[in-house]
Amino acid sequence: STLLALLGRGMDPQTGAVRLGQVDIRQLSEHTLANHLTQVFQNSGLFAGSLLWNVSMARPQATPAQLQHAAKDAALDEVLSSLPQGWHSEVGSGGALLSGGQRQRVVLARALLSPAPILLLDEPTASLDARCEARVNRSLQALHGRRTVVLVSHNPMLVRGADQILVLEGGSVSGCGSHEQLLATHRWYAQFVEQNLPGSH
Repeated sequence: STLLALLGRGMDPQTGAVRLGQVDIRQLSEHTLANHLTQVFQNSGLFAGSLLWNVSMARPQATPAQLQHAAKDAALDEVLSSLPQGWHSEVGSGGALLSGGQRQRVVLARALLSPAPILLLDEPTASLDARCEARVNRSLQALHGRRTVVLVSHNPMLVRGADQILVLEGGSVSGCGSHEQLLATHRWYAQFVEQNLPGSH
């Protein structure tokens, strides 16, 4: 989570630099950074207003088809069909009228709708049940080659398809490679996967 905060400029590094296209992000305006990065954190909030407004703020000119596609990718379509007013349902201050899982899906739909090329995700499916998690995971896998996704998770199901996995222990990188490479070379990762993803070998 600290790493994502550094990448999204929620905080600045005390030493070194975070670069976007060879440019230190501290030299970029908030507008430029917002156009390149979209972020989903576990405590990402919603704003009082409709579901439509909360999702479409990521792309105000989005077409109905684009909105529906984002909703489907985030498993938000099930929420929309369960609410009498659908897209026009009020979420309440901070999303108080929705459950934790519903709020998570709204935030994910907003991020997936965004045209920003870099997507920062912190435990994006933590509040979702297994079926919705699987749907979102498939959607994230489909972004391969289209957007840069930086995902922080303790769920090997989400990370095993990544091009590169960094294992962080005690604030330091203890391993780097693909899922298969780390299974073969990193004891902690192999044990972690075995405990949390039976049959992965």
